[in-house]
Amino acid sequence: MGRVLFGVGAVLGFVGVAAGAFGAHAIRARVSAERLDNWKTAADYQLWHALATVAAALIAVRWASGAAAPDGASS
Repeated sequence: MGRVLFGVGAVLGFVGVAAGAFGAHAIRARVSAERLDNWKTAADYQLWHALATVAAALIAVRWASGAAAPDGASS
């Protein structure tokens, strides 16, 4: 379970960084300041969720007793 969560967290982090870069470079001149601010907020939230997923992976690996695994099954 931990390896899957690490992978998902890595993908979410990549998407967050890509979205932030896209907003900063590709669409900056094409959208209003309000829309760009919304885009930045969304990219920030994506990165926070990526960190939370990696934290869940660390918890699942650290405490592999089954408490963090679904249905109590250890990974």
